[in-house]
Amino acid sequence: MSTNDLKTIAIFGGTSDIAYGCLLQWLEKDNLKVILIGRNRNSLKAIVDDLSIRHPFSIFEYLTLDFNQITAIKSLTSNLFKSHCVNIVLLAHGSLSDQQKCQSDLDYCESEIITNGLSTCIITESVSLAFKIQGSGTLAVIGSVAGDRGRKSNYTYGAAKSLVEKYTEGLQHRFYNTPINVILVKPGPTESKMTNHLLHTPSKLSKITDVAKIIVKGIEKNKQTIYAPRKWYVIMLIIKFLPKFIFQKLNI
Repeated sequence: MSTNDLKTIAIFGGTSDIAYGCLLQWLEKDNLKVILIGRNRNSLKAIVDDLSIRHPFSIFEYLTLDFNQITAIKSLTSNLFKSHCVNIVLLAHGSLSDQQKCQSDLDYCESEIITNGLSTCIITESVSLAFKIQGSGTLAVIGSVAGDRGRKSNYTYGAAKSLVEKYTEGLQHRFYNTPINVILVKPGPTESKMTNHLLHTPSKLSKITDVAKIIVKGIEKNKQTIYAPRKWYVIMLIIKFLPKFIFQKLNI
């Protein structure tokens, strides 16, 4: 197989633990052309150097991007699709907001909403335009179960992820019955760099490998929404439909 025949996967948030887990799942099955996109050049280079040694028949590149700069997003996306026929785009960038800090530091609050919500929406729109010109492609957007209902423990992060969910739903409606697939991924709490501070809490965190397998399988089946693990669909369904007079009394 020539390099031109390799499936191409681009990952926004190339240093994300969940995205890396998904990438390892894909690389177990196929040789690929992979473009990792992130803020930190050194971290991206380290990942690419490591993967290039372990998977010598795949091709790895990295690009840096300020996810909060609309002009930079437009330029990178345009150049990316001019240079490659991209099969899958995975959006995985973000940060887990400190809710207490959001309540006392409005600059931080604004930054978290932009990073976790607005910038993701802008990237999805830019990628969607590129897929439309290309004629096909799969866009998988990592949101969160936190977007299912506003809760006092994480409502800034949850509100941003709710924006991502509604935006993704709109794209799904727009591209229904076309060669462009749009998928929303909703992981529950997962062991990663983002959740290191939660490792000693009573809540059980899912393993990256388990979550990645569910995501990759869901993308292969073109599921509209992927809860990872599946149990979070049931948990959040209960939380979403709890009557307000009961919900308000819960410490969640």
